[in-house]
Amino acid sequence: MRPTKIDGANKCLGAPADWDVERGGPCGALWVLGEEHRVGHPAMTSAWVPTPEELAALNAGKPVLLTVYGSSHPPVMLRVEEG
Repeated sequence: MRPTKIDGANKCLGAPADWDVERGGPCGALWVLGEEHRVGHPAMTSAWVPTPEELAALNAGKPVLLTVYGSSHPPVMLRVEEG
C-alpha cells in the first residue's frame, strides 16, 4: 500500500532518529491527522491506498496485515474511509 496525504493533515512524520536504512530499508514521510479521538485520547490517522495488485488480493479474500515495530502493541484501529 502507498501512503497518501490525508485530508486535514497537520503533521508529517519521518524516519526515527536511529533508523538504519541499510537494515530497515528506506523510511519515507507519512502525513497524519493528529487529533483527540472519540474516546478522549490523542490519535494520529494516516491514509493508505492499495495498489491494483493489492485490490485484487483483497477482493480474493486476502487479509490486511498490520505490522507494529517494537516489542509491545499499542491500541490500533483499521477502517475504510466513509463517504
